[in-house]
Amino acid sequence: MADKKIKNNVETDEKKKAKELAKAEKAKAKEAKKAKKANTAGFLRSVVAERKKITWYAGKQSVNSTVAVIITMVICAAIIGVVDWILGQGVNFVGTIGEMFR
Repeated sequence: MADKKIKNNVETDEKKKAKELAKAEKAKAKEAKKAKKANTAGFLRSVVAERKKITWYAGKQSVNSTVAVIITMVICAAIIGVVDWILGQGVNFVGTIGEMFR
């Protein structure tokens, strides 16, 4: 009879511990969810604050900057094209020399 009481007490203690553990896990999950929401809200607030700091150029200045970028791109493309052509000619020249010695 005493063994049954001890056994029942042990089982109820284990059940209580399991319930407490489940409650603790639920509480941790709830806190994590709150923290995630707070992080997201903080991030969005900082995005809005940074957005307010942006200064936009006037129309003429934007056009001038765009033209400067396009001209720079064309010059760089021309330089790269010329270097590519020169290197291609060099490879072809080395190839023809190699064929002479076969």
